[in-house]
Amino acid sequence: MKTVDLTHSMKEGMPVYPGTPEPSFITDYTIEKDGFAETHLNMYSHTGTHMDFPAHMIENALTSSDFETDKFYGNGLVIDCRNYSENSVVDIEYIRKYDKQIEVSDFVLFNFGWDSYWGEEKYFSGYPVLSQEATQYLVEKNIKAVGFDAISIDISDSLEFKNHMIALGANMLIIENLTNLSQLIDKNFKFAAFPLKLSGKDGSPVRAVAIIE
Repeated sequence: MKTVDLTHSMKEGMPVYPGTPEPSFITDYTIEKDGFAETHLNMYSHTGTHMDFPAHMIENALTSSDFETDKFYGNGLVIDCRNYSENSVVDIEYIRKYDKQIEVSDFVLFNFGWDSYWGEEKYFSGYPVLSQEATQYLVEKNIKAVGFDAISIDISDSLEFKNHMIALGANMLIIENLTNLSQLIDKNFKFAAFPLKLSGKDGSPVRAVAIIE
């Protein structure tokens, strides 16, 4: 068995969605002074590699603690979209080429190659996105979650967040800021992304991992 870490490291100064305060990690207790170490974590729920829950966009919708753990584990599929140029749209016809694989998948992850810009200003805009028809197609396939190696399922300056609303409105979760998806092209693997069980909250960082038998 081999595992592939699909998660960006959490640290001060890391990329965050434009306008969101950066996280801070303050070691309030140290082994030298207190005999143990403990860190105060101060960050927003959609920091780093994270999962969006319906309550992120929809009033009184399901939250982090409302889902059973089997929602966060299953068969994964990576769709290679590195051939798409900046600011392009991945249409339903392209995704339908993977229909047979999607039928037996729980998670569909899109490899734009955008994680190569992590830490650069370019990371925040210009990444490809799915068409609304493509997002709806995945909803109809009963996918547990859709994931991206980009900062959002919608364009960076979106005001309506249409893809968010389509996915989350159907309780299809969204995982953003993945990395290393290129290592999974044409591979069969299990995917796991377990969030913190935050009662009644809209999102959570995850440790996303692929398991290759």
